[in-house]
Amino acid sequence: MICERIIGRIAIDAEESESVEWVEIDWMQTVRRALRLRSTVGRAIDVLLPRGVNLHDGDVLAEMDGVRIAIRVRPCDLIVLRPLTIAHAAQMGIELGLVHCPVELAGTEIITLDDGPVRELAERLGVDFSRGRRAFHPLPGTVLAAITTRLQNQTRST
Repeated sequence: MICERIIGRIAIDAEESESVEWVEIDWMQTVRRALRLRSTVGRAIDVLLPRGVNLHDGDVLAEMDGVRIAIRVRPCDLIVLRPLTIAHAAQMGIELGLVHCPVELAGTEIITLDDGPVRELAERLGVDFSRGRRAFHPLPGTVLAAITTRLQNQTRST
């Protein structure tokens, strides 16, 4: 099955239902426009989206025989930063950008992957933070930088 657009959205926390077939992806795949995937029941799903369209939890890619094919982003370990001042937010943004961390912005919170250097930075700047596990929806430009950096590091280590 080839899916070329998002046709709707359903609540990701909705009851499991026979009328929904999930396709699980990692956070890095949310910005890719071409994907070869398998649904939770084994159906082959090819995704070819228009440029600039990103996938989110609950996006419906197709509907067949009353069954909706929908996206679920796998949870990952995250750190939620809560800077109290604009200066702290700017400093966090600069520092995270320098190390190519993917970020999600939610209100006054900066969300990124949980790792030691980010926690150390928050502690050094006195920025409140909490850790958790959930789906990550980073800004598209920050994902591409993170993927490039990760690939470069893998190439160096081989």
